[in-house]
Amino acid sequence: MVSKPSSPVVRETEVSDSSDDELESCTTPGPSMLRPSTQAEEEEVEGTLHWDAGSHRHAPDPPCAHWGHRPSDAHRAAGNAALAAGDCAAALRHYALGLAEPSASPRDTAVLHCNMAAAHLRLGAAAKAAAACERAHQLRPDWHKPLFRLARARQALGQWAAAAAAARRGTQLAGPADVPSFQALQDEVAVSAFVAGSLAGFGGARLEVRSAGDEAWLGGPAPHDPHLDGPEATEPGEVVKYLPAGTGACLQPPAAGIESASLEAKARSGGALVPAEASGLALKITGASQDLAEWRAPSGPRRTSFRSLKEAVAAAEDGDIIVLLAGVHNGMGEAVTVSKRLLIQGQGRLGDAVIDQRANSPTFRLGRGGVVLHNLTLDQTGFKETLCVSGPAGGGGPLILGCMVKCSGDDAVNVCRGAAPLFVDCELTARKSGVRAFDSAAPRLLRCTIEKCGEAGVKLLESAKCDLTDCIVQKCEEEGLVAMDSALLTCSQTVVTGCKGPGVDLSDRASATLVGGAVQENVGGVWLWDQARAQLSGVRLEGGPSHAVMVFEEGAELVAEDCAICGTLHGPEGVLQAIPATNTVAPPGRHTGWPLEDGPFQFVPNRFTRKQ
Repeated sequence: MVSKPSSPVVRETEVSDSSDDELESCTTPGPSMLRPSTQAEEEEVEGTLHWDAGSHRHAPDPPCAHWGHRPSDAHRAAGNAALAAGDCAAALRHYALGLAEPSASPRDTAVLHCNMAAAHLRLGAAAKAAAACERAHQLRPDWHKPLFRLARARQALGQWAAAAAAARRGTQLAGPADVPSFQALQDEVAVSAFVAGSLAGFGGARLEVRSAGDEAWLGGPAPHDPHLDGPEATEPGEVVKYLPAGTGACLQPPAAGIESASLEAKARSGGALVPAEASGLALKITGASQDLAEWRAPSGPRRTSFRSLKEAVAAAEDGDIIVLLAGVHNGMGEAVTVSKRLLIQGQGRLGDAVIDQRANSPTFRLGRGGVVLHNLTLDQTGFKETLCVSGPAGGGGPLILGCMVKCSGDDAVNVCRGAAPLFVDCELTARKSGVRAFDSAAPRLLRCTIEKCGEAGVKLLESAKCDLTDCIVQKCEEEGLVAMDSALLTCSQTVVTGCKGPGVDLSDRASATLVGGAVQENVGGVWLWDQARAQLSGVRLEGGPSHAVMVFEEGAELVAEDCAICGTLHGPEGVLQAIPATNTVAPPGRHTGWPLEDGPFQFVPNRFTRKQ
């Protein structure tokens, strides 16, 4: 079985507090523990009425006409200022003074308790924050903001069911402008809970996808079974979501005079069958004695068995679990786009449930953060990446846990548009790169293996960031890790070995930080071009048959400390002299020099390739 990381993955969230009924979307994600809002809310101002002679109607007084008259208002304002300045202790003192004022109304008290929760969260006192939010919610049960911070506090405490419940209730109370923030919070709690071994965020229905069997390689679905699937859809793309009330097809005598209904109406209808002649359509159902035009499904039960993954995703709702039964599945020749909070996992051991995608489109397109792919083998045959992660921009990304991702014609994974997916215990191999990230994407990989790629194992472009922890990058036909433009690469205890190009190749203004781990048995160690920068700490660095360190321009910078370097160092004298004496440098045990013009170093003109 695939082991799971022990610590939760929590994303930072910024809450707008210009009023007590406003939330902002989330800011840049991070795997660190919770760091909540830096601001505190202020009570919504309710104006008094006066006569407006110009418009002959009542108009509200300006807020400044009566704001701050109560002592609790002054304490709240002082606390907000202290919290904005980063002085949480002072903010708590001011909020406590406001609570002690006898003139404080229940509304004032709720706002003060909610603000105290913000200060407690910043101090890491999640239990106190939760208590303050509970009190605020008791005083104002129709106010959504305490529930937002309550979910944050419960999340930090690892109380996943309570965190999910608070986020779910807050979503129900929030206005349209604030619902996306609560949905993002629900997604984050669901993913963090799953990493910690809890299904708190996925309490919906369990949907099963049957193996396509011999039809999988042809791009077909599993055989149709009317007992499990109901009648077949009449038009492409339509999905039957509800089964007849009884067993089997449960055909009833057609009701005369009933007009044809759309598939959307099926879920609202009573299960009646429309005669074929009534609509001019024909639908044959196995076991039926006549042709029927349309089946109007009852309001329940929900269908839980599906012929294809695409069909199951279309019928699923937020919080559902989709299980791919052991066998071979496919994407029906198209990408499966997931924009719901879903757990999609394979039955049995890794390799028992395989998605055999044969198409020039990705197997999955993930655009929402609350998606978990678990225990799946994704085998892509085609000239497109296997997995495309494009969202959410600037928020926490989906989780890919214990999966094998393969691609015969392109990259295994593409990450773009600021998405920040987390890969844990995954194996990636591809005709091109294992992971390619661009735009402002920020993928994170933990205990993953990237091997046997036709190009670089990881390639970062533009302003992408990538974090590799306890990973192995090996046996790639070109470089192990590549960063270009202004990309940022961070490696911790990661091993890069057996690649036919340099282990780490940096160009333009890209930078890399390597802590621990090893770069060894590649054709070259760490190579820097242009104004690239590399910082190494405690790294075992070898150059194999070429140079362990290669610096091509004066503008590049190499900082190394406590490293064990075996091989030759080549570059401008000023750059190499900056390497401190805390490193140990040993001569190579073999002849080294410039790599031969073979393999990745062979010049092949290609106007579509950036680096020649």
